[in-house]
Parts: sequence; structure tokens; C-alpha cells
Amino acid sequence: MHQVLQPIFEVNFQQHSYGFRPLRNAGQAIAQSLKLINSAYRHIVDIDLKSFFDEVEHYVLLELIYRKVKCLVF
Repeated sequence: MHQVLQPIFEVNFQQHSYGFRPLRNAGQAIAQSLKLINSAYRHIVDIDLKSFFDEVEHYVLLELIYRKVKCLVF
């Protein structure tokens, strides 16, 4: 499922999102943060979604996924 769904959802991620993305890692996120700090940026926002999937209503998540992929024929 990952091989099918990942390309569909990947296009919607922001450029500066590094978590669980292909060819991206924590080291790249740190390097980008340092580059921005050295370019006079003063704020970095980090959001950790740990336990998100334990708390989200799974029927809502499944409905959103269905809406996105329902037109695909396998």
C-alpha cells in the first residue's frame, strides 16, 4: 500500500517537510535550519505528531484517504 499511496500524497507535502519523506532525513532538516538561522531568520517551528495516529478517529482518516484515491483503478 505504501508504494501506491506514497506518490499520491507526496505531491501535497511542503518543500520544507522532512519527516518520513523519501530522500529526506533529520540531518537535512538541521542543515536547512542552520542555513535559515544564518540568513537572519529567527524562528523555527517544529511539530511532532507522536501519538497522532493513536488519537485520530480512524474512520475520519480512512474517509479522507478514500476521497483522495477513489478514482484510481488498480
